[in-house]
Amino acid sequence: EADLIFHQAGLRYANNSKDYIDVNAIGTLNLFDVVKSKKLNIKKIIYASTNLVYGEGRYLCENHGVFYPSGRTLEQLENKAWELQCSECKENMKPLPVREDSPTNTNELYGLTKLIGEVAAIKAISPDLPVVIFRTPLIYGPREYKGLCQIFSTKLYNKQEIKITEDGGQLRDFIYIDDVVNANLFAMERDITGVFNL
Repeated sequence: EADLIFHQAGLRYANNSKDYIDVNAIGTLNLFDVVKSKKLNIKKIIYASTNLVYGEGRYLCENHGVFYPSGRTLEQLENKAWELQCSECKENMKPLPVREDSPTNTNELYGLTKLIGEVAAIKAISPDLPVVIFRTPLIYGPREYKGLCQIFSTKLYNKQEIKITEDGGQLRDFIYIDDVVNANLFAMERDITGVFNL
């Protein structure tokens, strides 16, 4: 009988909203319902979430301080003003590292369904069960089959044009698969709980 759950599953690229909800939200709830109904002697859950639960993240306006913006307006996008702007003075803001205590503010379905999984991991079984949640950015590695790194490297290898929309100044976070594996092993072996950004 298993005494640890490493819940790494999730659907990242779906053709429709229902698939995201069925796999990421309902599938996760089903897993934890089985643990509870069968009274399995689970000692810890390690759940793979995403940094997309934060939405746009954390930004600094030099004039008005720290903001957690909900996104760019349609008017801003139509004017090709790509950077997030302060809601007070409309100046461009500077991105800051997102801390674990930052509010969740996702406007993206994948992020929302992984957030439901987080809540389920913490609340659905028992408040006494240790839970570790890893919020990861885009994961890349040698057998990646869908994602920016694979798309870019394939285009470079085939000497094809790489098209980047907007102004090319976008920032994305990436993490190598070995670092994710090591974090999971660390969480398995140590007496830790909580939410951690990787």
